[in-house]
Amino acid sequence: MVKKKIKLTIKQTIIFSLVVMMVASIFVYYFSTDSHVKVLSCKNNYYLSDSEVYDLANVSTKTRIYLMPSIILEKRVEKMPFVQSCDVSKRKLTFNVQEKLTVGYYVKDNKNYALCQDGSSIEIDEQYLNMIVHFPLLSNFNAKQRKQLCEQFQKHRKVLTRELIEKFAEIVPYKTSYDKN
Repeated sequence: MVKKKIKLTIKQTIIFSLVVMMVASIFVYYFSTDSHVKVLSCKNNYYLSDSEVYDLANVSTKTRIYLMPSIILEKRVEKMPFVQSCDVSKRKLTFNVQEKLTVGYYVKDNKNYALCQDGSSIEIDEQYLNMIVHFPLLSNFNAKQRKQLCEQFQKHRKVLTRELIEKFAEIVPYKTSYDKN
C-alpha cells in the first residue's frame, strides 16, 4: 500500500478551513443555550391566552429561534379559525395576533358556533369552549337575522366594540307593534 499525500494550495486550504469553521460554529450554536428563545410574548390576543398561542405555534423556551422560519410559525397560528392574521418577530419571539371580532355565539344541532362580525360562523371546539364567556348567547335568531345583526355590527363598529360586546350575556330578538299614538 502506497500512501498518497494530498497537496493543497493556499487557496484550497483557506476555503477548507472556512468550511470547517462554519460547520463547527453551526454545531456549537445548535447545542448551546444561545440558540434557544429567551423571551416569548404575545400582543393583541384577546380570546386566546398567550399559552394557547404558543401551543398553536408549537414553541417554547426550548425552541431554537433561528432554525424555525417565521412564516411557518405564522401559518400554524393562522390555522386557528378565530385568528385573522399573525405576524412573528424573531428579535424576541413575539406573536402579534389579530383575532376576528366575535358578535356572539349560538347553538345549532347541539353544537356551539361563534358568529363573527364579517358574517362567518365558526364551530367552537370543546377545548375552546371557555371562550364563550367573552361574547353573548344569540337566542332564537335565524340565519337571516344573524346576517342582519352582523351588518349592524359592521355598520356601527366604532360603537359596538369588543369591550361592549363582552358586557352582554344574551341577545334575543324582540318584535313589537306600535299604534298610532
